Amino acid sequence: MQSLLTLLRHAQDERDRCAAAWQVAHNAQLALEAQYEQLLAFRHEYEARWSHQFSEQGQIELVRSYHGFMQRLTQALDHQQGTVKAAVTRAAKARVVLREREVRVASVRKLLERREQQARTDSHRREQKFNDEMASRVVHDSSVQGLASTF
Repeated sequence: MQSLLTLLRHAQDERDRCAAAWQVAHNAQLALEAQYEQLLAFRHEYEARWSHQFSEQGQIELVRSYHGFMQRLTQALDHQQGTVKAAVTRAAKARVVLREREVRVASVRKLLERREQQARTDSHRREQKFNDEMASRVVHDSSVQGLASTF
């Protein structure tokens, strides 16, 4: 029974480590998604600001600068989107591992419960057997004394 308790503590510790790892991965994913959304919002604001300026008067050097910056901003968004996808994958994998560890803990608990139930059943059977033997002896002893008193 002690070995099962040790196994349960080990499984719980492993599950707790996996839960912490999942939480870190999930928080990283949320932060990266927020950064992506900020970049996207900045790009929309930048496009809106410059499209208004281009409608007034577009100097060619200004247009080139705008397009160059937009290219770099698009590259940054693409890179951030890839980073977000990688973070989502890491968080999903961490969640799968966490679920596996949770199942392991539940399995060990169930096994421990079954063993405890079996121990109670065995104890009850031994007690019942002892009581039956004692009752049989009492009946036997009283019948032997009853026979002895008739002689």
